[in-house]
Amino acid sequence: MEPVLQELSIFFRFKIIPYCNLKKSYTIKTISEVINLRKENLIYQEVVKKLSGKDAPKLIYEKLVAVFEPKTDTSKKIEY
Repeated sequence: MEPVLQELSIFFRFKIIPYCNLKKSYTIKTISEVINLRKENLIYQEVVKKLSGKDAPKLIYEKLVAVFEPKTDTSKKIEY
């Protein structure tokens, strides 16, 4: 598997899928609500291709984690 695809797979496996499990929703709407990509934080190919083979996937993963903003329900209180 390509290193970039491997990092995307890891991001989905450890961030997106668990979030969707909590929300019980795997829709594009649910996923797009927690990935806050804007023009100023897009991942451009010209930046990535200047990096070494190890650094490019790492940068992509870090940028995806940086824009991952899960919505948590703070109104629920833990009962014990």
